[in-house]
Amino acid sequence: MRLRLPRLPASLLRIGLMAGAAVLASACTELTGEGDTAAGARADAEAASVWELTLMTGRYGVMLDQARTILKLPEPEAIDSPFPESSGEGLAERKALAAQQVRVASEFYADAARACANKRTPAKLRVMACAQRGGVPAELKQPAALEVAALSARNAALDKVVLPWWDAACAAAPKHGADDEPVCPME
Repeated sequence: MRLRLPRLPASLLRIGLMAGAAVLASACTELTGEGDTAAGARADAEAASVWELTLMTGRYGVMLDQARTILKLPEPEAIDSPFPESSGEGLAERKALAAQQVRVASEFYADAARACANKRTPAKLRVMACAQRGGVPAELKQPAALEVAALSARNAALDKVVLPWWDAACAAAPKHGADDEPVCPME
C-alpha cells in the first residue's frame, strides 16, 4: 500500500519557497557581514579591534605561505617586523600592526613578481601575478595611520589582493586523497 500525501496548493508552496529564500538570504548576510557597503565598512571598521585586525593580517601571512608552498616559490627575505604579543589596543600594538601590514603587502607583491617570471606557474595564476607588475603601490609601502579605521581599511586592501591569490593557488594545488588534510587548511 502506498502512502499518498495530499497536494498542497500552489500558493502555499510559493509561500514556503519565499520563506526558505528569506532564511537563506539572512544567513548569507550573517556570514558575509555588513562590510559590503560603504556604511557597513565604516561600521565594521569602528567595531574592529586592533587584535582582530592583527589576527587577520597574520592569516594573510599564512595564506601567502601556503600559496608560496604550492607554487614552489622561494621564501621572502626576512624582515624584522615582530608580531604583537599582546591583545592591547595601545600605540605599540597599532604600530606593530601597521608594520605587519606593510610586510604582508611586500611579500604578496614579491611573490607575484616571482610567479610572473616563473614559467612553471599555472596559467591562471601567472596572469594574476603579471597583473601586479607595478610592484607595491605607494599607499601600501608606508604604514597606515594608527587610527583603527585606517588600519581596518589597510586590511581590506590586503584582503582584495591576498584572498583571490590564495584561492587561485589552492585551486591549482594537486588534489590529495579523501583521508588527507585539506590542501589549504585555515584555522
